[in-house]
Amino acid sequence: MSEGLRVWDLAAGQSHSVFLADGDCCQPILCYSGQQVIETTPENHIPGTGSTESSPSITDTFTLRPVLLPFCMDMGYVSGVYGGGQSCLAQADHNVMGFIAALHELAAADRKFYCRLRDVNKRVSVYTVLGHMSSLLFQTMAGSYNRLCHLTGQHSISLTTFLRTGRDVKGLVILKHANTFLDMYSGSVGNFVVMGGFQALMKPSLSESSGDKVPLSDLLVSLFYSPIQHIHEYSRLLLKLATCFDVSTVEYQRLQEGYSRYEALSFSLRRKRKESETTNQFWKTYSGKTTDVLQTPQRRLVYESSDKSLTLQNAGRFSVNRFILFNDALIHAQFSSHHVYPLATLWVEPVTDITASSNQYGIKVTTPEESFTLLASSPQEKAKWLRAINQAVEVVLTGEGSGAGVPAVSRTASYVFCKDLRLKDASYSGRWLSGKPHGKGTMKWPDGRTFTGTFKQGLEDGYGDCKMPNKLLDKSDRYQGHWRDGKMHGFGTYKYATGQVYEGSFHDNIRQGHGMLSSGKLIGSSSSVFVGQWLQDKKMGYGVFDDITRGHKYMGLWVDDQRQGNGVVVTQFGLYYEGAFSNNKMMGTGLLVSDDDTAFKGEFSDDWTPNGKGTLSMSNGDFIEGLFSGEWTSGLKITGTYIKPNLYEPDKKESTWVL
Repeated sequence: MSEGLRVWDLAAGQSHSVFLADGDCCQPILCYSGQQVIETTPENHIPGTGSTESSPSITDTFTLRPVLLPFCMDMGYVSGVYGGGQSCLAQADHNVMGFIAALHELAAADRKFYCRLRDVNKRVSVYTVLGHMSSLLFQTMAGSYNRLCHLTGQHSISLTTFLRTGRDVKGLVILKHANTFLDMYSGSVGNFVVMGGFQALMKPSLSESSGDKVPLSDLLVSLFYSPIQHIHEYSRLLLKLATCFDVSTVEYQRLQEGYSRYEALSFSLRRKRKESETTNQFWKTYSGKTTDVLQTPQRRLVYESSDKSLTLQNAGRFSVNRFILFNDALIHAQFSSHHVYPLATLWVEPVTDITASSNQYGIKVTTPEESFTLLASSPQEKAKWLRAINQAVEVVLTGEGSGAGVPAVSRTASYVFCKDLRLKDASYSGRWLSGKPHGKGTMKWPDGRTFTGTFKQGLEDGYGDCKMPNKLLDKSDRYQGHWRDGKMHGFGTYKYATGQVYEGSFHDNIRQGHGMLSSGKLIGSSSSVFVGQWLQDKKMGYGVFDDITRGHKYMGLWVDDQRQGNGVVVTQFGLYYEGAFSNNKMMGTGLLVSDDDTAFKGEFSDDWTPNGKGTLSMSNGDFIEGLFSGEWTSGLKITGTYIKPNLYEPDKKESTWVL
């Protein structure tokens, strides 16, 4: 076959083969190979003599190579060939309103592109790249190229089948599965260009470049960027197909949508190529010592101030301050150091206070941890920098750069703090407002603390859920409730790592107001519940303490976590105490009643311990007045008078009783 002739269908008979191939134009051509009949005429033949010895003869020969069948151009657009025995058949169509021609042009363009991709793809493996990063990028790029090659080959086959079937354009793979093509063509060549990968290629073996004056790296760039041109071909041919239909038809609408999507992608890819090449040139001339840190594959140059178009306000006389705007960050580069300000958390605005002449061209920059002012060299430069930064920020936030270039003041972004003492090394993801966390978000500290909830001007404010690890117990405290100005404030639930649970009011991170503290579980060994008032993180005022484990319940006043003042104690054993408490003990005047209706009213010095004057009343009405000492449950020492009020003439006797 002739070099470069692309055969895409063939048929064979008993002694011949027919090939369907792409020609110089979009119309396919037919080639023939096999047996042919040649008529030969002897040299001494005299026409009209009737001599058989000198008559022409028929000779069967075979073609040395496939030959073009010129009459095939009159057959129309051939989409398939068939053969068998001594015959062959071609399936052809007439070009109605250019529709058939446009379909064949699309199929031929894809076959041509596939052959080129396959040729480059076979040669890619012979390259090695200097540097680990460049090597990884090259492998990624080569992998994308290989997948694109496979996709294009599959599409070529589908187009051939499409030409022979119903030809409903709504079923075109390029339209039906447009996202697959669009995603595949996004490519990774730009990252390789940015890192100078093509200049790092070694051991080239593209034979066609041996006598070419074009640098090998430029040739490779052109080859790897060839899909951009093919995307443009897709959009052009889809538009050509659309002109074959009435504008009111579904087919026209689908083809127009496809054209718009592929044309937009073609424009985007050309723009990205220019950005990659511009960024690569920038890194070649950048003289800073931090190039290795700042140069990353996905980073693209947007604008830079090498010509002193932008400086830092109040900078030192001999300081070097260079500002470089990339697609992901604003870089403040100095001689041997740099600061990176991610665009997602960057806010810029013109300085409104222009009373000072130095502020006339000022730009205020706000970041999560600092604010500073930049000075432009002229009103034009100020406008350029404001527009460039705002558009770059908008692209980061929305993924699109076609807007008005005024990014939202309130936005969603992530950031890791590095200077703020309270938030050092903490990472935040959520809503922001003018440089401060504001709205719903999540903050995570390196020590394991996490807060998920609402923020206001950088502080926890509103409802939130906070977890605080307890390294000693290898568990976490957890607070779920309301916050104000970065502190627990309002109603909430605090679950301690020890198992205690507090539900109630907080004030500036401490328990204050009405609340309930539960310890353990009902079946545990240290179960208790307190419900009452708190002040400065301590029980203060009226409260009820139910010691479930001991079977005691206290209802009364508290001071500094201790029972102090009047209160009542009830036990599961039938004891009842009502009276004064001091230093968390029954101390002072009180009334004690047991389950057998025995009662003591008098002085107490400790829990269940009468000590001093008092009256002991028994269930039969008798009572003793005197001095008492000792613990109620283990025995009392009594010095006093026993009185029997039920006798007609009571006989009073003073004696010492020990009960």
